[in-house]
Amino acid sequence: MNLLLAFLLSWVALPALAVPPYNPPANKPSAEEPLPMFLRVLVSRSGSGLFLRLPILDLDPNTGATVGLTPVWVQTSSHTIRFIHAAPVFHNTYAGVTAGYHLIYYISPGRTLHLHGLLSQKFDRAAGMEFDTDHLDPVTLWGRPLALNVKFAFSKNSTLRFFGVGADTHRRDQTNYTLDSINYRVSLAAPVFIDSPWKVKVTHALQANDVSNGGVESLPEMVDNFPELALQVTRRRVDAFL
Repeated sequence: MNLLLAFLLSWVALPALAVPPYNPPANKPSAEEPLPMFLRVLVSRSGSGLFLRLPILDLDPNTGATVGLTPVWVQTSSHTIRFIHAAPVFHNTYAGVTAGYHLIYYISPGRTLHLHGLLSQKFDRAAGMEFDTDHLDPVTLWGRPLALNVKFAFSKNSTLRFFGVGADTHRRDQTNYTLDSINYRVSLAAPVFIDSPWKVKVTHALQANDVSNGGVESLPEMVDNFPELALQVTRRRVDAFL
């Protein structure tokens, strides 16, 4: 009986033993597929990254029509993004021709620097910087890594609208004003325990605002139609907190 059982098992296993083991084919490096035609107009590859041509089209009833182009250059190093350059150029109904520049620098994993600036033909302008890191080496807090965020920004927007206070305001009462704003923020954060997802964060920030005549000539000025409110906003121009 034992000899018969052994014979049957060997007869069943023999076809499987005769089949050679499966070896998956090696992954051959495939040639890079070309981009579709409609994407080639917007994206082109280079040896050090990508070059993009991003159109700008915005039809906003408050800020007007905006049409332009943003060239973007993405620089890579060892399959890692190191720099992003963006230089928007556009025309706006109220601000005229506007040009700007953005730089995002990925210094190292967890550490980024962002610089930007913008200048319009007539009124609007902006500038700023932001630095962010999740490990402020070699500074630590009792062995815990410190995270730091520093931001400074300045902007001047001349197309803002004000309709009044409350739910009974009407579109016919809309006015125009320019908001001139400057602010900064400094934040420090540290984990409650080493390798803890919970953090304690301390922030100091300051923002200063000023309201003046707007850039939309077809609308009345806020400072003329709501002088008391505009004066109150100007008086409360500085706000600092910790």
